[in-house]
Amino acid sequence: MATVFLDLALAFTAATLLPSAVDHLLRPRRFVALVREHGVVPSALASTVAGGVAIIELVIGLAAGGVFVGFVPTAVTPALLWTTTALGLLFLAYLRRLLTRPARAATEASCGCSPFIGRTTTAAYAPAAGLVLFAGLALVGLLAVGFDAAGSVSTGRTALDLVHLLPALWGLTLAVLASLIPATVPPQTRSDHRLEVTP
Repeated sequence: MATVFLDLALAFTAATLLPSAVDHLLRPRRFVALVREHGVVPSALASTVAGGVAIIELVIGLAAGGVFVGFVPTAVTPALLWTTTALGLLFLAYLRRLLTRPARAATEASCGCSPFIGRTTTAAYAPAAGLVLFAGLALVGLLAVGFDAAGSVSTGRTALDLVHLLPALWGLTLAVLASLIPATVPPQTRSDHRLEVTP
């Protein structure tokens, strides 16, 4: 069971972070402007934060995909899962801060959390929450069965093995859905809270 969660987490992580990293790296000015407009970090640090986020997304996404297909040593698996969980928590904290600034959040065209553009709503939590959930489940699975410094629980498999491919396909599917959610949920307006009574 531990390998099911591991394969799902690796696929979800790669499929969530790599498209986001590519989008941020291909349009760096847009991403820097977005981070600056969010107002969560000081304006002077916006380009550093945006560049750092894009590079971290790329490295973690490539590492997750690399572990799955066997290009990256499995010894990095525990550290990769801890890092993914921490990154997801940082993204959640950033989004929480952004969403508590209604004046900014209401004017945003995007949260920057997905390559698909949509208004900033609580649905923006989906990709980051998925990172925390699936990497966390994989970590719990690894801790339950035990693993050594070489990450032995994930050795001896290939990406083409059906037992490992099916959870990875679920991870890929869930990553696409989590990335689409922020772009498809309309922002809540004040009128959404009113109950209209007709005579």
